[in-house]
Order: sequence, then C-alpha cells, then structure tokens
Amino acid sequence: IYGSPNFVLRKNLWLHLKNLRSTLHLPRMLIGDFNDTLLPSEQRGGVFSKVRASLFAEGLNACNLLDLEFFGSNFTWQVWAG
Repeated sequence: IYGSPNFVLRKNLWLHLKNLRSTLHLPRMLIGDFNDTLLPSEQRGGVFSKVRASLFAEGLNACNLLDLEFFGSNFTWQVWAG
C-alpha cells in the first residue's frame, strides 16, 4: 500500500479498499506506507493532525483493519548527513 500525501488520492485509495472489503471474504494483510499516523508519538517533526489521524482510524475501522504496529527503528529511512 502507498498512501499518497495528496488528500484526494489518499481518499480514492480508501474508497478502493472499502470496495475490496465487500468483494473479498478472506483474511487479508495490507503492508506498506499509508502516509498517516494514529498517534503523535508515531511521527517526528511537523504538526500532528488530529483530523488526519481520525480519518485514518475511520478508514482502518471501515475496512476491518488493525494496526499491528511497527517494532524496530522508529523510522524506516533517514537522511544521510555524511
């Protein structure tokens, strides 16, 4: 999954996932980057958006998805300052 930073494209992704939910009746796992966070502790820098977090949570709930959380380094990439 790749959630675009663009609101309209991200909204279209959730519409697509909701449509898939009604056609797929098997367990599923979605892996990727939704470009959203549920909690302020999941991001560094920038301003945490309660509205975006709420929309993300609503999308997860509408698709019967669970956030399994990520264990390991806090971030999957970093800028190399070498």
